[in-house]
Amino acid sequence: MDMITNLCVQGDITVISSDNVVRTLNESIQNSNLLLKFLAFSKPNLCPNQIKHDVKLLIETNVQPILSKARQLDPKRLAIVKEELKFLFDNEIMRPRIPQWSIPLHFLTKEVVPYRPHGYFTVSSA
Repeated sequence: MDMITNLCVQGDITVISSDNVVRTLNESIQNSNLLLKFLAFSKPNLCPNQIKHDVKLLIETNVQPILSKARQLDPKRLAIVKEELKFLFDNEIMRPRIPQWSIPLHFLTKEVVPYRPHGYFTVSSA
């Protein structure tokens, strides 16, 4: 069950033999051996357990942002935003901006998730 959306999928777990393997790489392509050495490119993981490098994306700005009038969120939406942003920051999918000036936060309604925060955050290079 997804803890954010409270959605779940029911299904059966089956064993897949080596005869029924689905391949994402056509081995008849000339440079396919390069992709076979680096399988992470064909099977990406959104939440890696171990980061294999120390490179971080950092965008520094020296200009203050345009001001907008602050509005208070209702408690239900605020809880959704905090939970979503905590997940993104904890898994290093995104990081807060530097400098941390206030950036307007917008809500996008999705079919699966009732509200999704949308704003400017620095995407982690992990």
